[in-house]
This record gives sequence, C-alpha cells and structure tokens, in this order.
Amino acid sequence: MIPSVQLSIALISGIYMKEDFPFTLEMLIDYLSGNLGCSEEQEQVSKIGRLIIAGNSMRSIKYFHKRIPFLTKNEKPETHLKPIQLFDELLYRLGSTLSVDVMPGLSDPATVSLPQQPFSGCLFPKSSKMATVNFCTNPYESDILGVNILGTSGENVLNMKSCLKYEDAVTEELVMERMLLDCQIAPTAPDLLGSVPLSSDIFVISRSPNVFFAGNQPKFFSKVMKDGKAAEVRAIGIPSFFETQEIVLLNLHTLTPSVIRFPYTDLQSV
Repeated sequence: MIPSVQLSIALISGIYMKEDFPFTLEMLIDYLSGNLGCSEEQEQVSKIGRLIIAGNSMRSIKYFHKRIPFLTKNEKPETHLKPIQLFDELLYRLGSTLSVDVMPGLSDPATVSLPQQPFSGCLFPKSSKMATVNFCTNPYESDILGVNILGTSGENVLNMKSCLKYEDAVTEELVMERMLLDCQIAPTAPDLLGSVPLSSDIFVISRSPNVFFAGNQPKFFSKVMKDGKAAEVRAIGIPSFFETQEIVLLNLHTLTPSVIRFPYTDLQSV
C-alpha cells in the first residue's frame, strides 16, 4: 500500500571516506538537517524520514591490509583507521537528524561474499549506540510505510554488465531490467560474484518490490519496469557520491525520484 502522505527517503552510495571530512559532506549534513535552501525546500526536507547508505562508504579495506602490517616505528595505526573514525562521526551526526540504514559494500570493512552481513558495531563506537542508526545487510530489503524497497550496493549490476562488455548497447539500466524479468538479484553468483554457499538460491525475488535500487552506479537513472510477474517496479541507479556529489530523494507517495547535487543546487525532478 502506497502511503497517502508526501514522505520521502534519501539514498546515497559511494561516499569513499578518506582521511578528511570533505566540504560536500558538511553540506549534505546541513541539507538533511534543514539548514540549507529556502523555507519551501526546508519544508520538503523535513518530510525525509530515512537515509539509506548503499555501500562503499570507506576507502578500500585492501588499503588497510596492505599498510597496517608494515607500519614503521614512527607511524601510528590510527592514521590508517581515520576513514572508519570519520564515517562513525558522519553517522553520528546524520543519526541525530533522521533514521539511517547503513549497507556494506565491497570496499568496506565487512564480509566480502554476498549476502554481506551488517557492520560490526565495534567499528563505530559513537553511532552504534544510537537507535536511529541501523546496520543492514547487502542485499537490503525493507518495508517503509507500506512501500517494499529492495536493493544492493551495486556490485551485482556492475558484475553482470562486465560479462556483456562487448555489447555496446548494454547499460546498467538494461541489466537491472533483466534481473527483474528473471526475478533474480545476482545472476552471476556464485560463479563470478562471490556468495555464501547455501542449499537454496537466496537471490530469487519471490515478492515483487515497489522499488529496486542499485548503488555505486556511474550515473543516476530511473525507470518504471515490469518484473517477471508483470508487476510495475521503480528501478533506480544511485550514483557514486564520490564521483558525482549527487544523492537521490524518493517520494514514497508517487515513487518519483529527484536528484540533489552538492555543492547544493535546487531539486531536479526526473
């Protein structure tokens, strides 16, 4: 059941936190806190009830594996853990404003094989104590005000597209449409995309979602598609914030997405 009230959620991916706190993230916090824009825009932002972070939030864990075992006597391990500490601070500040669902991605300090398990709370001592910060699995599924939302951090889409790299007409959008038609989130797992060995295929879409998203895409895209059960699904590609400085707002009543770009620009409905 689609909610009758005009509430929204925000979606972001590919933050790739490093050793500093970028100005674009400061603007993101101010925007979601209602401290940017005119009164009408602030009223619209006040209707955002949840932020979904779709993976790849920190510098690749390979960086830590490579550097930490070879520290010199003058180096401090804390220097290389700075991305985790800064991301903890980001979650703490965001969690003070709205509910935050945090998914892991392939670059994050989490399990590698799908389904990726939630982050360990010990990595984030400040934000993990907040009731508004929820560490979730990848793939992600949730019912928000009657809207069923299903999504991943995007590795399933990019991995399947890489198998079709010689087909120039193949786009991430077409790959997601094929997944919906086949009712299969990760067609290339476990052969090409690592997954936990199980007796049954957990990536089968048994229930038609209202929204199907993939994070860490090269650019934003959105389209109403039909799945294998002929149900209409709003598919959304969430761009990498590190590459584009863009987030997506989704109106839960109309299922219409809008794009916000930082440095802050006016809302652009698509």
